[in-house]
Amino acid sequence: MNKRQQFSISDFFNKKKKNDQVNNKDHIAVNNSLCQPIEFTRDDDTPECWDSKQAKYFCEEYPWLYFKNKKLGCNICHKVNLNLNKNQVSHVHVSSNWIQCDIVPTGNNISKQQASLRKKISKHKCSQSHISAENIIHRKKIFRTAYFIAKNQRPFLDMPKLIDLQALNGVNMGRVLQTNKSCANIVDHISNEMRLKICNDIIENNRKLCIVVDESTTLSKKTMLVICLRCANGDSQEINIFFFFDIIELNCTSAESIKTAIINNMLKHGIKLDFLKQNLVGFVSDGASNMLGRKAGVGVLLQKIFPDLIIWHCYNHRLELAVSDTIKEVQGLNHFQCFFEKLYSLYHQSPKNMTELNACAASLESTILNIGKIFTIRWVASSFRTVRAVWNNYVALHKHFQESSTDNKRDGKEDLNI
Repeated sequence: MNKRQQFSISDFFNKKKKNDQVNNKDHIAVNNSLCQPIEFTRDDDTPECWDSKQAKYFCEEYPWLYFKNKKLGCNICHKVNLNLNKNQVSHVHVSSNWIQCDIVPTGNNISKQQASLRKKISKHKCSQSHISAENIIHRKKIFRTAYFIAKNQRPFLDMPKLIDLQALNGVNMGRVLQTNKSCANIVDHISNEMRLKICNDIIENNRKLCIVVDESTTLSKKTMLVICLRCANGDSQEINIFFFFDIIELNCTSAESIKTAIINNMLKHGIKLDFLKQNLVGFVSDGASNMLGRKAGVGVLLQKIFPDLIIWHCYNHRLELAVSDTIKEVQGLNHFQCFFEKLYSLYHQSPKNMTELNACAASLESTILNIGKIFTIRWVASSFRTVRAVWNNYVALHKHFQESSTDNKRDGKEDLNI
């Protein structure tokens, strides 16, 4: 059997579909730029009532115009392919002639034909359907900008700045949805749509599921439950994908309330109980009593509803517990941890000492790594970063201690710190 492969959530949304190809061979002389005019080239598809100078003028004045078989069409409406009769108010009419490039001049002479085209172009430019199409084009750019902010973990306050930057670069971003609050709403909408897409894929392909949960506390002291999903992806279901699913606020941390919150969250996104009974195979959490209690833990309560459920104690939490028990037994590690805590206090609380350490590192042409604090929670990760920093800074630390011990300008209190 092949080894199982790990795929990220980005790989799920980057899958290419075979039917996503668009045939554009029938559209000749299309203006691909929706915001800026392109250089006009006279061909046989322009209306007969226009000469080269007139055709060039209208292409520059209305860059969304395009020609086919001596008829006019709207490039924006064609690409957006609006259907406002279903999505908006019924009195808004979508002209299929502009979408299908079927606008022809009327009149028995050239003057009347030119006047009719000018009137139709002007009327279409001010029509509700065309304005809505332009807004959709602008919203696509706004949505991409908001997605970039969320993807790179930038604050929502960057949204107006990025909009202004793109406007300075000549991109027409429209006039709406440009505030930090709009960015938050857009990111929330995108995340909901991505979540629904994943849920639909899970249900349609009957994929096996594992729920991974952990409790956390916000800065405002609210208890939150983080829900992650691990599911089998691919036809053979040998490709595993692990992703963050949702975070919900808990009113109570009892096992019953957590169990209810998990099930309600699944139902909210379209994953029904019947599907879970057939496909939910695992529940993973830390070793808290309300999670993995043998009699009334969340795992036991879920197992009563889903008999095939496997309850698992998270390996990362078990590792932390094992390390914590080892530290309590080995006294030398306690002295070791106290030494690093004193180093952290020495340089974290004194900008003078940090400046002198940086000067010593500069004289040795070495790079300083930040000496962080060793936490009781996640001891392994924080201690690894601190030990690596001290190991990297060892030569600079030795030189700083040596120079400070012979520095007569330091008072007695500072000598004790060193």
